[in-house]
Amino acid sequence: MALHAGTLLALILCFWRDWIEMLTRKRRLFYLILLASVPAGVVGVLFNDFVEESLRSPYIIVVALVLGGIVMLLSERMFKHRSLENLNLPDAVVIGIAQAVALVPGVSRSGITISAGLFRGLDRSSSARFSFLLSTPIIRGAALLHTGKMMTGTEQYELNLFMAGLQHQL
Repeated sequence: MALHAGTLLALILCFWRDWIEMLTRKRRLFYLILLASVPAGVVGVLFNDFVEESLRSPYIIVVALVLGGIVMLLSERMFKHRSLENLNLPDAVVIGIAQAVALVPGVSRSGITISAGLFRGLDRSSSARFSFLLSTPIIRGAALLHTGKMMTGTEQYELNLFMAGLQHQL
């Protein structure tokens, strides 16, 4: 929970200008981010407990790390030429689905979404920027989910651990 809160704060501090611009001028990009957030949001809400309880095996994590690395290596070989301004609906859907895959422990959320952007032909900078902008709603959702569990008592948190996690992210 603290790591989510710290990451969310860092994202807001780093990308606040982008968010203001999206809300005032670049609404198309804002809507594409919202749309791309849907797959991970739905999968996260429906399968969070399953992921937490059943997919934490070291074997699953190792396989996910290796496969993720292979995907990242392959994506680097793709021809990249399009900018963030040329992001389209199919790009957003593919990258959003990739973000949902990142719920599997061992899969890097930023690695898989940047790779998906590269596979879709976005240049590195645009792929990375979209990945980090896309992470904001999903990390906010995860923070809210875990805050709700903390408030209802279904998850226990120690204040010292929370503060250490928050401080680590800042």
